[in-house]
Amino acid sequence: MTQVNEAGRKPWLRRRDRRARRGLPLLLLTALLLVGGGIAATVALPTPLAMRIIGSKTVHDAHVWRAEVIELLDGGAATFEAGRLSAREHERLSQITALSDIYRYKLFTNQGTIFWSTRPSDIGRSTVEDYFRTVVMQGGDYFGTGTAYAGASEAAAGHGGLRQIAEIYVPVFEGGVVVGAIEFYSDITELRQLIIGQIRLGLGVLTASGMAMLIALAALMQKSSRAEVALLRQRAADERALRDTQVTLSREVSLMAELSSWLQSCRSLDELYGMIARVMPLLLPGTRGSLYVYSNSRDVLDGVASWNGSQHHEHIRPDDCWALRRGHPYVYGANEISFRCDHDGGGDSREADEDSPAFCLPVLAHGETLGLLHAHPLAEATEAQFRETRQKAQLCAEHLSMALANVRMRDALHDRAIRDPLTGLYNRRHLGEVLRSQTERARRTGTALSLLSLDVDHFKRFNDTHGHDAGDIVLRHVGAAMEAATDGDEAACRPGGEEFVMVLPGASLEEAAARAETLRQEIGGLAVRYADRTLPRISVSIGVAALPEHGTTPSELLRAADVALYAAKRAGRDRVVCAGDDEVGAEEPQAGPALAALPAAE
Repeated sequence: MTQVNEAGRKPWLRRRDRRARRGLPLLLLTALLLVGGGIAATVALPTPLAMRIIGSKTVHDAHVWRAEVIELLDGGAATFEAGRLSAREHERLSQITALSDIYRYKLFTNQGTIFWSTRPSDIGRSTVEDYFRTVVMQGGDYFGTGTAYAGASEAAAGHGGLRQIAEIYVPVFEGGVVVGAIEFYSDITELRQLIIGQIRLGLGVLTASGMAMLIALAALMQKSSRAEVALLRQRAADERALRDTQVTLSREVSLMAELSSWLQSCRSLDELYGMIARVMPLLLPGTRGSLYVYSNSRDVLDGVASWNGSQHHEHIRPDDCWALRRGHPYVYGANEISFRCDHDGGGDSREADEDSPAFCLPVLAHGETLGLLHAHPLAEATEAQFRETRQKAQLCAEHLSMALANVRMRDALHDRAIRDPLTGLYNRRHLGEVLRSQTERARRTGTALSLLSLDVDHFKRFNDTHGHDAGDIVLRHVGAAMEAATDGDEAACRPGGEEFVMVLPGASLEEAAARAETLRQEIGGLAVRYADRTLPRISVSIGVAALPEHGTTPSELLRAADVALYAAKRAGRDRVVCAGDDEVGAEEPQAGPALAALPAAE
């Protein structure tokens, strides 16, 4: 009976073996095709996909750079029509490459002539590229790539080998008409490598998923009964794990790209910090932590953002953190010898737990430490999850560093564009903007607005007697006194020379006159020393005008204040005179720097 059963089973076994032998070559062929296709895709696809992503990002960044360049030009976009720059504009433009990730750029007229470049030898040349006329001058953007050896640019300095360079043309518009263009060069070597690596990782996961499926199928053909069922279940689990890994990877790459785009669009540091606090729980869901940024004095780090219930300190010192002291990331609890940072333990009860691991990551940009990223695992997070989170946190820190550097650079450039370099007060350009906005608001809301026009008495004679250096010191002291006398929306400006203007929103004529008298007395009481001697007493004459009594437009207010100022000078100087007083004559003063800040149409 046993022999019959064995004989009866043999044909079935032979048929299954034949099916298995026929199926194995097909599986092997499929595996070879899958592996070959995966390798081919890994080699061929990442570079073009990466360049499309980089092209989109770089053109977006170029639009931001274009706005920053135009903001630095006194004439704005109209400068491209004239094709000429002042020495001060040359100096501003030359600072952009040191504060951004572009290393060279050129300014073109609409005829294709270069009228400014970071490389002076290019100035005066004309472009011969067809796409300049057919694309850029038609209002379109142009993106191209090339290579340069290390040392050819500041971006490549210190990195050996050939560098990948992006070349971007963006048109400049004035009144809807293309008046010129800007060509930017940016080193994209590291960004290109990063994106290609992420794409290859995704393709590798897909290939591995397909191989796992083939292996599982082969195993099913070689196993039977319960072993086949077990392998089938294992294959399903592997597929789910790979699918989850792929979805997670895709989500993280998408979040990182979206984060970078949003962070680069922030207009201020406060907006940037708020965005970081909202997005970090999505990027690092298994952690709670804080971000610290160096103060301007660089003696402390300010707590600027926290997430998932963590509470940051208002300030910490650099010596409080092992990562900052040692110059590289630090993980507490990863080794047998570990010491907790002094700044750790004040956020909440769990952070004070000695058994709770933590990591600190320096935030670096352009070789400079900008801040610190500090995090703890949430209670439900496993050790493996926290270890994976540290790797993602390092990538987050890199994105945050570039955003911090760019926003700081924009703030610094904007501040330089609106500040007088000698006194630190607002310059003539910003005075015009402030006056326009404040007069519009005063007319709209019906609130008061007053203006002080101030001039240092006998300043030319003072310069001739004591020298221009002493005169500069006097102007700085007068500017400091005016800055200390302003608050809130009030603005102290130096349009030029020894002339100053103070804009006082909400102040009536009587209040402005009282403020002017207090300021005159404070300036008169200054003891200014130069070259080991005390300079003669400073006196100022001040004219006061108010809206709507003396005008409803910026130019009318300035002219009324200047008329009152000249009346104060005629009456003996060192005094305050209000527009409309008896000693104010009808004659108009010569237009000074303040009036020149306003358009002739007003």
